[in-house]
Amino acid sequence: MKTNKRDTGKRDMDTGKTMDPIRPLTGVGPSNIIGSVLGGNSVGPSSIGTSANNSIINLDLSSIPSLPSVMNENTSEIDNLTNQIAASRSRDSKRDTAEYLVERGILYRKLGFLEEAMKDFTEALEVCSFLSTPHWERHLLFLVLGKEKSAVDELTQLLKKDANHGLGFLSKGILLAKRGDLSSAIDNITRAIWKDDKNPKLIFLRAELREKRGETEAAMSDYATVVKLQPNNEEALIRQAKHRFNKRLLTDCDCYYGEFCNHTDIHYIHYPFHAAFFAY
Repeated sequence: MKTNKRDTGKRDMDTGKTMDPIRPLTGVGPSNIIGSVLGGNSVGPSSIGTSANNSIINLDLSSIPSLPSVMNENTSEIDNLTNQIAASRSRDSKRDTAEYLVERGILYRKLGFLEEAMKDFTEALEVCSFLSTPHWERHLLFLVLGKEKSAVDELTQLLKKDANHGLGFLSKGILLAKRGDLSSAIDNITRAIWKDDKNPKLIFLRAELREKRGETEAAMSDYATVVKLQPNNEEALIRQAKHRFNKRLLTDCDCYYGEFCNHTDIHYIHYPFHAAFFAY
């Protein structure tokens, strides 16, 4: 039976440089990373990454404690999973081994032991390369460490293996939007909407991205869909009202300036102002 080797070099996934161990950290999970979309009241470029940024903690890497031998009430579960991993290895059941490693890694993550969690997720991929779950978990850890590029890379690998992972498309879309790649962000959010087309928060997010990119009519269409799904969504109603008001204002101003320039002897003075007005 092939021995599973763990990488003890502790190398930074972005730079390749040797990285220090990680201080235990609590409160890390999917709800903290993308809760701004699934659980918040407002989503879009103005709030993209809000929850994620709150979860990205500047870690003090000095005086790192070793993994304690006893972890309160969770010790028995850690021990149980460790035994399950050993048993599945003895049966040469790679799928079971990988899944137990993921379970233990998730528990380590919840306890805040990110280094141990990363080792388990990485080993799970080494044992069973077709699994997608370890990529999702690794991307969450990279977000906590502020390594957004590595997080996007993990999501790319995940989506190659599981094209139906709606949360994967959502998280990747949010990260790409934060990096300014609005076109790719919209594409990924759209894929997320395909998996959950009745979710007004996802559609609102795409509307804001489209509006920011200058795709006004498409954005208004999304806002209209949001209002149909959620009639009390005041923000979507306000965005629609502003658009209608501005559109009517521009039309009225165009008529006014056009008539003014046509009926005054000094139209040559005012015409440049007319042109300048519509240049913005």
